[in-house]
Amino acid sequence: MANAEQRAGSGYWRGRYRNPPGVRPKVGTISADRQGIPFTSEADALRAAYLKEAELHELAQEWDGPPLAPGSMTIDEWKRTLAGQKRARGERDRYAGQQRLADWVRSKWLPAQDIEPESVTVYDQHLRLRILPSFGTRPINTLHDREEVELWHKTLRQKYSLNTADNCRNLLSTILGDAQTAGLVDVNAAERRRRRGKVAQRRVQEARTPRQWVTRSRFC
Repeated sequence: MANAEQRAGSGYWRGRYRNPPGVRPKVGTISADRQGIPFTSEADALRAAYLKEAELHELAQEWDGPPLAPGSMTIDEWKRTLAGQKRARGERDRYAGQQRLADWVRSKWLPAQDIEPESVTVYDQHLRLRILPSFGTRPINTLHDREEVELWHKTLRQKYSLNTADNCRNLLSTILGDAQTAGLVDVNAAERRRRRGKVAQRRVQEARTPRQWVTRSRFC
């Protein structure tokens, strides 16, 4: 049964929950919420542990195959095996997007990019200084709010050059687009939409205004 314990030498708490049968260790722990903020109360840690245990119990009902021998898989191996079973059945793994954006980008996305070393340096700078500080601790499947990304982009434009801000937005859009393709998030919240407001109105007006073409008579 789920329980909570205080972490030694700190004022923080961790929740403890049972892993599925056959998984090692038998007991898992959770020390922070989805935003990466440590638990400061026993109640919060215990609630998170109960939710985690219930989630794993639900997943275990979807296991297709013989029971596992005790300690035969780590929890990560178990999740990958279960995800493979679900794909083979044509199902979507609704928990796949729960990994943090920073973990997925560093371990999976960035190493898979076939780009020049100079581009890797640029990507790393944008990620380290501007993207991951804002979104890195978030589970990928929580990055679905377009207005949140618009506000972040607007803040970047106030701090950096327009080119830098736009390049960061484009990189985040590429990352979330790949995450969407991988089934980790439902929408690409960083994908650009048609501009609105005064900027859009000005561009419409400019398009409607007849151009003043230079004619030979002007030079006569």
